[in-house]
Amino acid sequence: MSQDKRSFLFKLPFEIIKMRLFTTFSFLLFYVILSAQNEEPTVFLNIQYGAQTPVLDMKNRFGTSLRTTAVLAYQPSKKRSVWSAAGFFQFGALVKENVFSNLLTPEGYLIGNDKNPAVIQLRQRAWFLGFGRGWRFNNKSVFLQRLNVDMYGGFFQHKIRIQDDPSRVVPQISGEYRKGYDRLSNGPGALLNFSYNPTAKPLLTRFVVGIDLFASPTWNRRPVNFNTGVRDEDVFWVFQPGIHLGYHFPRVFKNPASLKY
Repeated sequence: MSQDKRSFLFKLPFEIIKMRLFTTFSFLLFYVILSAQNEEPTVFLNIQYGAQTPVLDMKNRFGTSLRTTAVLAYQPSKKRSVWSAAGFFQFGALVKENVFSNLLTPEGYLIGNDKNPAVIQLRQRAWFLGFGRGWRFNNKSVFLQRLNVDMYGGFFQHKIRIQDDPSRVVPQISGEYRKGYDRLSNGPGALLNFSYNPTAKPLLTRFVVGIDLFASPTWNRRPVNFNTGVRDEDVFWVFQPGIHLGYHFPRVFKNPASLKY
């Protein structure tokens, strides 16, 4: 792919990207619900909560973070493969990068409109929405029977959330000026998930534990970083290994013939 085409793809207005993702997700969900009316087992829901540590460029900006993940999966009748839609929200309390370096006093303070030091807190925020395929194993091995492997591809975005001081205003980071410091970045992402069901009755509602690997090349979408005075055009690599605990609802939708009114 040429440089011009790649630049065009990753410079689309964010509102257009969100609308296309929402439309795709809505279509898939509608298809899954319709399919669930004719086959069993059909649709599964998995809620996960976990932690991950950053590697590569991500570790220079953020610390360890937490993540909440929801997976909606469709398994055709008599098939071991699963088609899924997954999304996660990621949050963390440690931001390592000094994005206010051009605003700090020699003592390291950020001054508010009342000429007193302001307490501005920085937080990590990120989200991912993707679609993918999973595999379930029909094997004599109990371990393989309880192992779930899923891979997703989709859209990932991260930024620094700037939390204002409730007692005073810092005009330099208010309104549109805030965008020069939040490092809003996004790009394609891939998530590889390994989950294991340790319960004795896997056909019932169950807990799963596992590990996951997430990777994404991202680009800064802001025209300029105010503390450096230049545009950041380098690829920002995200790689995050993590662990998770999940709760697996084995059947969300049932055959209408089995419902009682």
